[in-house]
Order: sequence, then C-alpha cells, then structure tokens
Amino acid sequence: MDQLPPLGRSIWEVIPKTIEIYASLLNAKSKDVILATSYEDVEGNRVLNGIPSGLVYRNLGYYFAEKHGFETIIPDYRLVRHSGKYPSSADDIALVLAYTKMRFGDERPLFLLGNSAGGVNILSWLLDDTFWESCVKSKVTGLISLSALMDFDGVSAPLPDVLTQYFGKEYVSRSPLAQLRYLAQSGTLEGDLPALLLL
Repeated sequence: MDQLPPLGRSIWEVIPKTIEIYASLLNAKSKDVILATSYEDVEGNRVLNGIPSGLVYRNLGYYFAEKHGFETIIPDYRLVRHSGKYPSSADDIALVLAYTKMRFGDERPLFLLGNSAGGVNILSWLLDDTFWESCVKSKVTGLISLSALMDFDGVSAPLPDVLTQYFGKEYVSRSPLAQLRYLAQSGTLEGDLPALLLL
C-alpha cells in the first residue's frame, strides 16, 4: 500500500490489488466471510516487512480459512503516512464491503474483525452516519473489535499527536465512545445494527 494506485481509477481496478483473500482448500463451500482489518493508522499494512514472510496477517487469513472454514479478506487501508484523514479508513472499509458484496453476493454471513486501530476503524464505519447506507447495504452480521482505544479523552503522549494527525483537532469527539454516546442521546441507536463484540 506504500505505492497507492493513481487517482481517477475505478474501485474495481484498485480494491483487488490491495486485499488478500484466503479460502479453505478443504472446505470449498465456506458459508461465512470475515473481513479483518489491521492494527494501526501509522503502520497498518496487511504485509509487515519487519516480520519474516509477512506472517502476521497472512497467519490470520490461513487460520480462519483452514482451521475454521471462514473465507477471509485482509485489506490495506489508507494510513496517516498516505495522508489518510478521518474518515478515510472507514471509507476504505465501505469500499471493500462493496467489492465483497459484488464478489460473494449478500447471502453469506459477513463479519468484520478489527484489531487496535482496525477496531476503531470498523466502529467508525458502524457509528458515523456517513456510512449508514453502506452499513445497510453490506448486511454485516457482526463486528468484533479487539483492543481498540474506545475513549480518546485524556490519553497520554504520543497518542494526542497521532490522533490529531488522523482525526483532526476534534479527535475526542470522534472516539467510538463519544460516537456511541451521541447516538444514544439522539435516539438513533435503534434499528437493525450488526451484533457487536468488544474485546
């Protein structure tokens, strides 16, 4: 993802080059799809060059596909070093979900799994009203957010600088907890939302 595709290209040209799809070799009729997003807005590539054979996320794809029969998609998304600004990572998730629907249809259960900043990104996708149409159309069954920073208020250095780079000066109001509180107070949490598991 360090070499971003040129602007003005169709999503269908870009997305297949920035994701990896893992399918079980033993179970050709996998029923479920997992979209797993990575861990940091600064260093969140699906392939980490400092890890031998890039096994961090490739391991995850193999594990879910071969051990549990989940077809697994691991995408890249725009990072701070790519001039990514809120809500670009959630927008990238929406684009991959549109591609996933085109590739797999919407008859199979689809789960989002995000670790650390990836967990924040999937919650931004779920809770920011910019993506409600994507949320409805994608028919995501459930979200699992692992080790995500839920509250940005009072965080210690260097987090304020990193959060400001991505979320802007109003970063506290864009935390998952702040967004949940806003939706609860405005009464917009009602309706068919995907199941949510926070770990």
